[in-house]
Parts: sequence; C-alpha cells; structure tokens
Amino acid sequence: MSGLHSGKELVMAKKRNVKGSVSRKVRSTQAITPFGVGAICDFPQESLMTAGLNFWPNDVNDEDKIFDDRLSSLLDCSYFVKPPVKGLPMVRFPLWTYCPRCKRMEKTRWNDQVRPTCKNDVKLSRGGDWKLCGTLEAWQRKIMIPVRFVAACENSHISDFPWVEWAHSRPGVKLNNVQLCDNPVLFYLSGKKAGLGNIRIKCATCGSFRTMDGSCSKNALEGLACNGEKPWLGAVEGKGECELNKRTYQRGATNLYFSKSISSILIPPLNAKVAQIIRDKKAWILGEDDAQVKEKRLAMLSEMEGIPVQELKRVLNDNQNADKSETNYRLKEYNSLQGEHQKVEGDLFCLPQPMASYGDFAKRFFSSISVVEKLAVTRALIGFSRAKPANNPTEVDHKTLSTNKKNWLPAVRIYGEGIFLKIDQERLELWSQQDSVKERYRKMIESHHADCVRRERDIKENLSCEFFALHTLAHALIRRLSFECGYGSSSLRERIYCCDENDKEMAGILIYTAAGDADGTMGGLASQADASRFEQLLRNTLLDTLACSNDPLCLASTGQGIGSLNKAACYACALIPETGCEEGNRFLDRVALVGTPASPELGLFGREVAEMME
Repeated sequence: MSGLHSGKELVMAKKRNVKGSVSRKVRSTQAITPFGVGAICDFPQESLMTAGLNFWPNDVNDEDKIFDDRLSSLLDCSYFVKPPVKGLPMVRFPLWTYCPRCKRMEKTRWNDQVRPTCKNDVKLSRGGDWKLCGTLEAWQRKIMIPVRFVAACENSHISDFPWVEWAHSRPGVKLNNVQLCDNPVLFYLSGKKAGLGNIRIKCATCGSFRTMDGSCSKNALEGLACNGEKPWLGAVEGKGECELNKRTYQRGATNLYFSKSISSILIPPLNAKVAQIIRDKKAWILGEDDAQVKEKRLAMLSEMEGIPVQELKRVLNDNQNADKSETNYRLKEYNSLQGEHQKVEGDLFCLPQPMASYGDFAKRFFSSISVVEKLAVTRALIGFSRAKPANNPTEVDHKTLSTNKKNWLPAVRIYGEGIFLKIDQERLELWSQQDSVKERYRKMIESHHADCVRRERDIKENLSCEFFALHTLAHALIRRLSFECGYGSSSLRERIYCCDENDKEMAGILIYTAAGDADGTMGGLASQADASRFEQLLRNTLLDTLACSNDPLCLASTGQGIGSLNKAACYACALIPETGCEEGNRFLDRVALVGTPASPELGLFGREVAEMME
C-alpha cells in the first residue's frame, strides 16, 4: 500500500531509515478500540493516525472474514473483516514537527515513509560555534518530534494547529485577519517552567512570536473555519464542507477520539449448514423484486442442496427480519444464555445450574444461574466522533470510516467465558414499585431524558429503577470478582438485560471476559458461579458495597459523575474501568442494592444485608 505506514499484529513490520530499524506494536483488538480508524497512535518519536477503510486491502481472504448474521442484519452489512495482520494502514499526523536540538519547525508529508530528520539551515540567535543541524552528518541529525497540539471540530474533522497564523497573531485578533511575512520560518521554544505560557512559537524571518497561553480556549482559533480535513482518508487539505469553528486539543486528549463500537454475543444458528448456504446465496435469491422469481430460486436451491424449502425460508426470514431495537436484539441473547439454545459444540456453551444446589440466600434473589463455559463476542467498529460522544452510538457512520461505503465493517472475534444471573422478576418488581424507590430515581431519569432531547441524542431505552439496581450489581460483582477469579477488573465486562414490557421481560446480567483464544479462557471466572462459591461471593459483594471511603459525602450525593447521573457511586466504591462498562460509568447507585442505615428498604438486598450485620 504505497505511501502508508503499516504494522503487524503484535510484532510490527520493521522500517529502516538513517536511525536504524523501528518497531511499532498494535494488537488486532486495539485496531477496533482505542486505535480504530481516525485515532492518533503515539509511538516513540512519531505520531501516526489509523487510516480509513479505503486504504485497507481490497482482496479479503475467507479466513479474514467474520460472520455474525444477527449483527450483520442490525448494521446492514454483509460481513466483517479482521484488521490486517500484515500491516495496519496508517498516515502521518500531525504533520508539523520540531527538532529537539535546534527547535526548528517543519511540516512533513502525510505519506512520508521515513521519519523526518532536521535539515535546518537557519540560525536563531545562538552564539559561538554552534553548528546548524543541516551541516551535520546524516547520522548526527535528530529525528523531528511531532508537536503536541492539533485542531479539531465536532464534526470529527481534524487538522494541524495553525502555527504560522498563531505566531504572527496577537490576543483579541481573529486569525483570518493576521498579516503574515513572506517566508515564515518557525521555531518551537520552551523554557524550564511548566504551563502553556512557557511555550513560544517564533518566526525567525520577521521576529514575531506568541506563547501558547490561551490557545486552548473556546474562541482561540476564531476566524479560521473548519475546511473538513480528514487526514485518515487522505483528505489532508479538506474541501470546505464544514462551517464549524475548530478548537485546540492536545494530541493525547481523551476527548479527541470517541470510538463507536458495538459488541454482540454470537448465537450459533440451529443449522449452521443452512445458515452458510443462505449467506452465500442471499444476494442471488433477493436479486429480483418479483416474488415468483424468489420462490423459483429457493426451489432450485432446495433441489441442489437437498434442504427443504421451508427450512431455507425460515433462515432467510430470520436474517431479513432481524430486530433493530436494542431491546429485541438483546432478548435473543437473554433467552440463549438461559439455556434455551444450548450448543455443546460451537461458540456458545451455557450450563444452567440446578437452583436446588444453591443456598437460601442466593435463591431469594436469583431464579436462574448459568455457567457460560464458552462464548464468542463480535466487536465491530461503526464510526467515531471527536470533542463529544456520538449522538447515535448504534448507527453506522460510513462517512468517517471510508471515502466510499463498504459492504463490510472492521471487527474482531474474541472468545471467553462468563456468568449469567437472572434476577427473580417478582422480587425485583416488588422493590421497584415502592414509592420511595420511584421517587429516588424519578428526577434523575427525567433529567437524562431532557438532556438527550436538548443535545439531540438518542434516549436510552428502558432506563428505570430496575436498571439502576442491575447495573450497580454488575459493577459490584466485577469489583469483587477481580479479587476472586484471577482476572483484573479491566479484563471483565458487563452486559445488562433489562426490560419490563410484558412480552419482553428481562432482568439479568452477564459478567464475562473476552480475552482468550479460539478455545476460550481458563475457567477462573465461570467457576465462580458454582454453588459452593457463589453464595459467599454474593455476600462479600454486598458487604463491599455497604461502605465507601468517601462516605458520608458519597452516600448522601444527589448526583455525581458524568452528567450527574450517579447517586451513591464513585471511583472508590462502584466505578470500573471504562472498557468494562456499557454505559460509561453512569446510572449507578449503591443504595439500590443495600439501602441506607435509616432506610434499608431502598435496597434490593437491603433487609437481608441489615440482618447480616446484626
């Protein structure tokens, strides 16, 4: 792939230049998040950006394709593709660099294969016999270092910081009104003190300079409208398609890139052979709008493959009529994890445990417990945003991923294990119907809905008192399991199943790890669902939740965390690593589990925990 940097899975391809060989490492899973398309990847002495899908290999081998019919139907694509093993395409960004020796700033090209070295031939007021970098031998020249600052807008566009305009500007003057000298030669100067005010950008030609103080303020780049630059797609210059103002960000800022990824538990088809046939022939079957033609083609396929027409129709209709809503999508997983679709061989192996073997404490709250000895998770990248999270986190954003729409999306297939817990629906309903419980969460739910309307974001489905309890229980279990099962909390993930609609009732949580190979993981997590261990695990989890080092402030909180959407939940007691939480560490409250000393009934387990403490 000409003009692009590329690296292998685990061991990156080595690239030679005057400084020797360079090795860059990016795992295949990291190519989905956090280093997906459009993300900046920092490597020693250089900064690269993952290129768009238009730069990925056109010819995809069958072994590099991932099939998940449910997820494909949801995202309207044919299949998924693993990140390239022989080289993940990357472009160079930001383009502006500076020499660590003489501080000269130079702009590189987005497709430079070799890390640039300093060739400065301009002296900036240095006395003595100090030599210019351009006069040194090639092996003596320093490698240019990428600058710390970039400019981006809320439409996901990103560009280099306007260094030339900034160096010649003054506070209060719009950058489009700045008078530039004929031949700007910039230097990146910094002193010994910390802070942006100690960084000076100076032009050696005219002597103009300006510190970086105030460069990150909201109106610092006023006058320079965004031109729609998409360097990850090769559109470095932009096409003037955006009218938003840009803001300054530091290259490693967490709000410079928000990955949009979606995960799905793979539910193996009841008949894998029929599913594969439909997958291969789907375009041919549906190629004509005429219903009679479709019937004839199905009949021909039935005769060729020796499979009843009705079976072909059933699988075809399942693919076409896949549920688009999040609730319906998860309902199939919820039913499968309870053992309704057991598969001893394949990518999902669930073992519902006999509840009679569990103690009374566990049986009070759970109607079903399943050991998930093996599961497969498909994790697909569907877009990204900058400055703030995307408004539509489940909608594919093709314009940010590629210059032209593809019929596939990048994804990885990860294997693991887990524990599935189904909460007793009747007990959960009795708790949630208490007036005191409803009132505790009413204002927070209304505030979230109003905020979503104001920001034009999708409102979360089925946000309720029950969701607060299930979500907090999942977090509490993950925090406790990190001490019990051999996996760190960053390796564990949650999946919440919550809905109170009559025909779609769900009340369960899946705690899983997806960090193994094709054979799964080592069983340390799944074994915690064993009757001999689970009850003690549950007791310890609830006892952990009783107290927080930030109490009484945490316990009495009326709103904290992102958007003030948590109550009694902070980093010391309930939050987990962002990679493991579906909701960005929102909608949490310890009181939903254990209540308060004065009102234990506010907790789903409140009265039982109070008895334990007596």
